[in-house]
Amino acid sequence: MRRIERLVLACGAAVLAAGALAAAGRNALPPRYSPSGLDGPLVQLDNPVDGRTWAVWAFRNGAEYDLALSFVDSNGGWHWPSLVGEGDRRNQTQPTLATDGSGTMYLAFVDGPERRLLMSTLAFGETEWSALVTLSAPDKRVAKPVLKVVGGRLVVAYLAAGQLQVFDLPLAGSPPEAGKLPEGVSEGPDPFDRGAPPPEPDPPVPTPSNDGPTKTPTQTKS
Repeated sequence: MRRIERLVLACGAAVLAAGALAAAGRNALPPRYSPSGLDGPLVQLDNPVDGRTWAVWAFRNGAEYDLALSFVDSNGGWHWPSLVGEGDRRNQTQPTLATDGSGTMYLAFVDGPERRLLMSTLAFGETEWSALVTLSAPDKRVAKPVLKVVGGRLVVAYLAAGQLQVFDLPLAGSPPEAGKLPEGVSEGPDPFDRGAPPPEPDPPVPTPSNDGPTKTPTQTKS
């Protein structure tokens, strides 16, 4: 386990460093990215199967942070970024990327004041990202997530209450493994309330919330 933890942390640092070096070496950065403004660090990853370079960052969009997701298209230029969470009055920050041997992309990030860890995948040849999946347990406030494909599994690591949490998942498209999902993982477009206890009899009317659902990232095939 310690070996995996060291590997994941080292890989996370390498991804961020590689992204910064790649950004410095390019003639043009992705559209809407402002390295000297309030945007978060640029995270980049090459997909060796389809040959595209991907970039994601926390984009300062008015009073909130959304994720901006872009890639280098077939003409060698950056595709106009799509935004994750636009207009939902929540912050999406600390993105991380991974890719597996089949070319599937994995995107995870920290969402909202609950600081839950969400993930979406994009299979090779597809144009739409999958519905979001919550990876963190309801009582965990996540920071500094890292994804890494190791030995045919997707290793997920993050900090919660100052402690490193590490677990692994099947790769996208793998047959489901009964009983193998770690505690806290739930599937669905917005599984925020899954696992909640049943309401008490005659519960009070809840106060309306301004938080809207987090939008699943989309992509236009070039």
